[in-house]
Amino acid sequence: ILPGVIAEATTDDDMRELLGDFVTSRRDGPREAVRRGIARGELPAGTDVEQLLDVGGGTIMFRQFAQGKEADPAYVRDLVDRILVAFGATRAARESAVDLAEVEAAIG
Repeated sequence: ILPGVIAEATTDDDMRELLGDFVTSRRDGPREAVRRGIARGELPAGTDVEQLLDVGGGTIMFRQFAQGKEADPAYVRDLVDRILVAFGATRAARESAVDLAEVEAAIG
């Protein structure tokens, strides 16, 4: 159903707003986790939280919708680690960062 909603949102302002609200609420947990990492010094102070979430969410959506592949827990763990490296996370942060409950909540 989500691919259809996304397609509709490209031409319908009401659907775009509804989808935006849905995505924003689904990202609340991961957004707070990233902010806590910044506050603890595990990510650089200037980390763009929304961009970091976009990289993860966009990659998973592309994998699922464009490639028809599953984003299983092992894939998600590896993706999160790679994103954290790219965004300058400390080693300690990377070793403890993946809370799959939050990640899975974000990707549905």
